[in-house]
Amino acid sequence: MVCKHRPLFCLCLAAIFILGIAFLRPLDGSSEGLDRLNANRFWIMKAQNRSKYEILILGDSRSYRGLSPAEMSKALGNSSIYNLAFSAGGLNHEIYDVASRMLNMGGKTRMIVLGVTPGSLMASTENNRQYREEHNRPRSAYLERVYIDERLQRFAPFDCERLLYAVAGRHFTRKRYVNRYMDDGWVGSGEYPEDPTEELTAYREVMARFQVKAALVQALFDQTRAWSSQGIRVFGFRPPTSQAMLDLENKMSGFDERKFIEGFEAAGGRWIPVEPAPYHSYDGSHLDEASAIRLSDYIAAQIARREVPQNAKAY
Repeated sequence: MVCKHRPLFCLCLAAIFILGIAFLRPLDGSSEGLDRLNANRFWIMKAQNRSKYEILILGDSRSYRGLSPAEMSKALGNSSIYNLAFSAGGLNHEIYDVASRMLNMGGKTRMIVLGVTPGSLMASTENNRQYREEHNRPRSAYLERVYIDERLQRFAPFDCERLLYAVAGRHFTRKRYVNRYMDDGWVGSGEYPEDPTEELTAYREVMARFQVKAALVQALFDQTRAWSSQGIRVFGFRPPTSQAMLDLENKMSGFDERKFIEGFEAAGGRWIPVEPAPYHSYDGSHLDEASAIRLSDYIAAQIARREVPQNAKAY
């Protein structure tokens, strides 16, 4: 009798084992396939987001990896904050219009936070390629990526090395990226092993072809002035990066930070200076997760200090 039912018993035991692994496995970093599912869901939800927020963060990958709305909310009270930055994201009329539609004009707090990098003001990012690609995906793609793929996440293939990292923090022996995609638009990220010179070659090649575009700088000033006239506070900062990248951009991009700050503040913007030294970049451009948390705390504290009267209590 035992032998007769042994195949069925083994099959049931295997099914229970597989389901147990699926539902106990972490959903951050345990497979490249899972990372793709999470990324697909994250980007289409961001580009097709129709919600309203009191504070919006705009910029490129240094901003979407660099500022956590959840962390910022600790210093800025109950304000709803969303990170609307994109990969190779440009600061231009198209993204300003998107932000204006998403800003809650009936809210007590109305702010735009601009992560200003030389790359965000070049013709190379003016087409907002990632935003357009994700925004223009059909409704069927949205349903698939947001609802169907979510149920497939636990069954995505994984490799043991990534799983060990996700469970125990074990470092990888070959290059891996780790991303935590948050519904507030932030991505906590890292790379193992790190390569602090990785991004320098690509940026050098871009800046050999493109420079900061004066028309885009002027458009940013004009939009800052327009938002300020509507009672919307506009804050700007230069996202910290590696010293090597900062030197490269200052030399090749055509970005005059001092002159930019003067024009930005003359248009009604409020500039937040950031010293890059306290922050760590894993690839020469982007901050690791711990540095992003520190930067989020710092930017939020600077905003709160400028917004809350001296005799009032900040929540």
